[in-house]
Amino acid sequence: AASIARLCADLTAIFGLDRIAVGGSVGLADGYLPRVAGYLGKEPELFRVPLVPARLGQDSALLGALLPEG
Repeated sequence: AASIARLCADLTAIFGLDRIAVGGSVGLADGYLPRVAGYLGKEPELFRVPLVPARLGQDSALLGALLPEG
């Protein structure tokens, strides 16, 4: 969780993100997102970004891969 929080802060610093969707079996595990948010709260305010659960749940990457290009 600490490493993911640092990654979120770094990506926010580089790309100026407004929010980050977290998904996958680990990302959507009970209590994981609040834990990442807790570590992210220790980062400088400029690099804190809201975290939201992926809307499509654990299958979001699979469904994205199945979508046709275009």
